[in-house]
Amino acid sequence: MAREAIVAGTFYAGTKDTLLKQIKGCFISPFGPKVLPRPLKKAMLKAAIVPHAGYQYSGPAASHIFRRMAEGVLPDTIIILGPNHTGQGITSTLLDNWQTPLGTVSVDQEIASFLIQNSFLRDDKFAHLQEHSIEVMLPFLQYIYHEQEKALRIVPIVVSSPLYLQKLAEVIKKILAQKKNICVLASSDFTHYGISYGFAPFSEHVQENIKHLDMEAIEHIQRKDALGFLQYVRQSGATICGYLPIAVLLETFKEDPTHPELLSYYTSAQISKDDEHSVSYAAIVFE
Repeated sequence: MAREAIVAGTFYAGTKDTLLKQIKGCFISPFGPKVLPRPLKKAMLKAAIVPHAGYQYSGPAASHIFRRMAEGVLPDTIIILGPNHTGQGITSTLLDNWQTPLGTVSVDQEIASFLIQNSFLRDDKFAHLQEHSIEVMLPFLQYIYHEQEKALRIVPIVVSSPLYLQKLAEVIKKILAQKKNICVLASSDFTHYGISYGFAPFSEHVQENIKHLDMEAIEHIQRKDALGFLQYVRQSGATICGYLPIAVLLETFKEDPTHPELLSYYTSAQISKDDEHSVSYAAIVFE
């Protein structure tokens, strides 16, 4: 049984042809890399932070990451860490494959089972059932790896609680030590501003203040300072929905020589021209 797409037709186009056109539009967008991806046989991307909103808003930012992935070697497995927007279920993986309008994405059964056997993670369909943060990554991956679609493997992990973040990072590090060709993606948007998000601490110079808030968080990310990042989120009230997946990513790679680089940053207000409601998007690679 496959986990069916739940945001096809809302967060992204619901039919194959329209979705492929939409993804191409993200790459050539003024907010995107402005070119379509192509294979260049570069080194595999180790890790990244990728936004996960509707493609019309976050897709161009996300395409910066997927362009870099397309230029490198296909990872044997892509571990995707997503937040839990619904509050349903526990921190968990999922053994079921995933369905999108572009076909089926296979789960790496070996690694997912290893996580279940060697950590607190469980196979929890409930946590993944209505969660969009992992799903919206998949059509991009299917697009850039369409010639290698049978080799594409993921391990989805919903991070539902701040408990055991370090333990989760430790078991992922064990996997990375055993299997070198693994990429880890943390799915997250940044500041959600507006009354509808319950976060409107300023009414003047809104975009400047939002950017300042986000950039302080990104500075912690660039230092790979998981504890400082978590403390900043708590103290500032920053509404970064994927702060837990980001913290796991930072803890996993804190001793790795990779350097986080910000490829793209903008807000939905720059597209919608609506300062009263704004979500920030950052694309950050670890190279």
